[in-house]
Amino acid sequence: MRPTMRYLLFFICLVSLSAKAQDTLITIADEQILAQVQEIKDYRVLYVPYASVETDIESIFKEDLNAIYFEDGLKQYFQPVIANVQKYDTTSIDGLSAEEIEQLGYQDAERFYRNKGAFWATFGATVGLPGAGIFTGIAVGGAIMLAPINPNISKLPQPDLYHTNESYRNGYQKSAEKRKLKEVLKGYAYAVGTQIALVVILILAL
Repeated sequence: MRPTMRYLLFFICLVSLSAKAQDTLITIADEQILAQVQEIKDYRVLYVPYASVETDIESIFKEDLNAIYFEDGLKQYFQPVIANVQKYDTTSIDGLSAEEIEQLGYQDAERFYRNKGAFWATFGATVGLPGAGIFTGIAVGGAIMLAPINPNISKLPQPDLYHTNESYRNGYQKSAEKRKLKEVLKGYAYAVGTQIALVVILILAL
């Protein structure tokens, strides 16, 4: 199954079932943290503990993590990437394994891939049509997930890698698809929340 189709099905399941993803954070002390990863920043990972009654976001430094096993089967490793950052940034990727190169692509997408258009397109399609927007939002969000990834190559540390190295490109696209999915889901959720708030306000005003 194509990666984009897999993410589209994942998106539809999340919308229809309102399921809470369970990711697993593995620390350098081999501690497992079951959580829902919210965002991976330059130095920290933000998450909500799984099955917690609280919704407060917690964080952990990347240097304290060995890996994250995502609910959809994707994995992200931190220590191998950190160990090779200097080599990667300065000269080449000679000597790195295919898995390490893939993780570099994954990390670069986290740092440089942005798709706010996915948020606003889904938000607009959902909030613009009261009631019916719930369905048009799903349709627009699905179309966005099927669209190919268009990275800003000029911002990458080694732009040619995206076109010449399959492992790097696969890692970049996996991360970019996850980031795009997050923007689509966020746009849909915000729009539905806005519609509910407007309905409540109208009811109270009567």
